[in-house]
Amino acid sequence: MLGGFLPYVSLFGAFYSLLLQFYVGPKVLYEVSSARAIALLAIILAATFAETFALGTAVPVL
Repeated sequence: MLGGFLPYVSLFGAFYSLLLQFYVGPKVLYEVSSARAIALLAIILAATFAETFALGTAVPVL
């Protein structure tokens, strides 16, 4: 019934989330005393995900 409407809601939510990450994220990081640890953790997680998907070692869901 809502098959044509839900993808647009999802797209809007994803775009809003992206805006929040680029606008609110850096403001919060500058106020935190452990900002280096948060940034290092984000870099390590991003590198892990990139390596997993680049090498094709991700576990398939289906």
